Formats: sequence, structure tokens, C-alpha cells
Amino acid sequence: MRFALPLALLLAMPVAAHAQTAETQDADEVVIEGVSLSRDIPCEGQNIGIYGADNRIHLTGNCGKVIVHGDGHEVSIEKAVELAVSGAGHVVNAGHLAKLVVDTAGNTVNATMASDGADAQVEIAGAEQVLNLDLASATDISINGTEQVLNWSLADGAPEPRIDMGGIDNAANRID
Repeated sequence: MRFALPLALLLAMPVAAHAQTAETQDADEVVIEGVSLSRDIPCEGQNIGIYGADNRIHLTGNCGKVIVHGDGHEVSIEKAVELAVSGAGHVVNAGHLAKLVVDTAGNTVNATMASDGADAQVEIAGAEQVLNLDLASATDISINGTEQVLNWSLADGAPEPRIDMGGIDNAANRID
């Protein structure tokens, strides 16, 4: 009888995980959901959702919105309109992004921010995120939460970013 409750909880986890992600998925997104999956995916303008834990995903071409949610994913992206990262312990390497939202805790994002029209947008919340960004266009950055680290550099010809900062023990460091 001692094992009945832990077993019931273990069996309920996939259902709970699916219920959690069903609210965040777009109807037209390609969904990668599981544990320790490894895939190369051509985006072809599609929205991509990566859910679960410890997946290794390589996205090629031009992506729409990319969602990275769960725990411990490693993701590479050539180009996306938007990247939303939530959960914990992700490492994301991205080429060009127009919008970046990072939330929850302990995620690392390396990316180039570039927008063809309006300013590129960066929103950082949660705790202990590390973002290393090359700013290739005008960029608005909002930093909130606790112990966030933003390391940024400017590409040739890009204007200084607008950085709004609140929260506790956050840092925005220009790297030359």
C-alpha cells in the first residue's frame, strides 16, 4: 500500500503535464512534447511548441513563434519572429529574433535581436535568467524579477537600447 500513492502520482504526471500545456499551445503550432527527444525540424514559417523535459531540438529556417516550456531543453533556432521561454534550466541559442520573453527560473538565452520594422522587444521576468544578446536593431528591454543578468553588445550601426529595470539584484552589462 505504501507504493500506491507514489505510483498514482507518477501515472498522473503525463495527464497533468498535457493539461498544463494545452492552455499554452496555439492551434496552428507544431508540437514537440516528451522527454529526452532529439529532432531537427525545418520551420518553414510555422509556430513551434517544445514541451516536456530534456529535449534537444534544432530548428532551421524561418520560424514563427517558438515556445520553449518545461525543464532542461537545449534548443537552437536559426530565425524566429518570437521566442517565449518558460520553465527552468533551458539553454537556447538563437539567430535573429524580433521578440524575446523569458520567465520562470534559471534559463540561459544567447541571441541576436533584430527587427525589420518596430523596435525589437525583450522581456525578462522570474529569477536567475542569463541573457547574452547582440543587439542588431533598436531594442526595448524590460528586466524584472530577481538576480537576472543581461549581457549585451551592439552590432555595427545599431542604436543604444532602451532598458527599463526593476526587481532585486538585477544587472545589465554592456559587453564590448
